Amino acid sequence: MKEENAMNEHAEVKQETVDALANAIFYAGFGAIGRDQLTEALAKGTEEFQISHDTKINGDSVRGVLNFKRSDQDLDKVFFNSFDLLVKKEGKEETLQQKFPVYFGNKYTLKEGYNLLDGRSVNKTFTKINPDDKNDRQTSEAWVYLDFKNVDDYGNYQVDRRYQFELEKQLEQYPIKGLEYPQNKKQLMDSLKKGDRVQVIMVTSRGEEKIKIEAAPRFGSMNLFDEQNKPIRLSLKKDEQEPSQAQSHTQGVSPDTTGIEAGKNNVAAEKNSQEQKRLSENSINQDGDQKNKIEDQKNKNKGSRIKVG
Repeated sequence: MKEENAMNEHAEVKQETVDALANAIFYAGFGAIGRDQLTEALAKGTEEFQISHDTKINGDSVRGVLNFKRSDQDLDKVFFNSFDLLVKKEGKEETLQQKFPVYFGNKYTLKEGYNLLDGRSVNKTFTKINPDDKNDRQTSEAWVYLDFKNVDDYGNYQVDRRYQFELEKQLEQYPIKGLEYPQNKKQLMDSLKKGDRVQVIMVTSRGEEKIKIEAAPRFGSMNLFDEQNKPIRLSLKKDEQEPSQAQSHTQGVSPDTTGIEAGKNNVAAEKNSQEQKRLSENSINQDGDQKNKIEDQKNKNKGSRIKVG
């Protein structure tokens, strides 16, 4: 009878362990791992064990290897401390790998890990606990990214941090449709902080255009891509709407940040064109000096268009 009660008590503790671990792996982005699989791994009674999970993200093959360890004081307490992430890009042979911690004050999710291995940056809040006083906690916010040129003895890339990068101010420099609504802005910023590449609509002189953006705090800027994920070297910033003439011939997109300004630009361009035509017709019987004046006027008219550099 005592043995049966002991077994039932032990089974109840194991169920609590399963519940706690299932909750932890769910918030880490591995919710597809079922309770049955977790229970089976726990039943083996090993001090340390792993559970693998394969998935696809943006066409890339992704494998997560979750690392668990039992408590030395209580074998029914099992901790999910970290996961190893392996990413094989579509069409490439190389497999990128990194270990990510999953403990209080410094934890990552599956999607964040993938985005970091895909070369993007993630915004994290870190918590440092005073070992002498657990209630004394200091938090700091930073953008993190992987330095693929430096690898430690365990094969992990160096994790660098950038503390000063104002994402909201960066976004406000671009003519992003709907950014004036707080809910839209918050949703966009939350996705970018997770390291996502997000598609937005920018209002330009050519109309509404779909452009993908990602945060690049390492360089203090944003990265822009077209719908085929090819980098766009055009600047759509509001404070760079008056490039040099040489840039105007090669850069073809002009931002329409207010709608009103775009209309003014179009009217001015049309007036300039009409004026140029009138001057050309009157110049037939003029001498060479008069022709030079008309040519100067033409050059001024060319510089009146606003394009992006």
